[in-house]
Amino acid sequence: MGVAPAIIIYFWGLAPLKSLGWIAALLFAICACLRLARFNVMLEDKNTPKWHKSFFLGVPAPAGAMLVLAPLYVQFISSEFGFELTKEYRLWLSPVIALYLSAIGLLLVSNIRTFSGKEIGAKINRNLALPLMLGAVVIVMLLFSYPWEVLTIISLIYLASIPFSHMKFNRKSKAEA
Repeated sequence: MGVAPAIIIYFWGLAPLKSLGWIAALLFAICACLRLARFNVMLEDKNTPKWHKSFFLGVPAPAGAMLVLAPLYVQFISSEFGFELTKEYRLWLSPVIALYLSAIGLLLVSNIRTFSGKEIGAKINRNLALPLMLGAVVIVMLLFSYPWEVLTIISLIYLASIPFSHMKFNRKSKAEA
């Protein structure tokens, strides 16, 4: 989950930075490996409240892989409108992409709580089942028809949800204490 996106982003936008680009790509890949290792060794604590299952500790690796490729999605969208990245523009953009890649990598191993989505389907009202299934079908259809636009929107929504999920976790923790 971490190596392939890092290599793709390196060859797409970080190659002009040479060693600094490799450092950013390796940082993301190492953080993804550490995230998966932490996920595998976290023990289930019997005293943990059930509502903790609604939150991940850090950004999960698949979401991190989707997020780190967001600059590539945007470039695909812009190329559809005839905007191609020139060599000068790539030189300016490469450090920004390296910082973005590093920041997403650090989010993978952070202690920030993010929504897990495990509880989403648990309590769906029967009246909402059909509209939700139709909504899911529409999203899949849009994903096949406009993949880069939909992936960009999903990435932006996920990034925007991170502060809210962390605040919600903190509120629930304080209320419980």
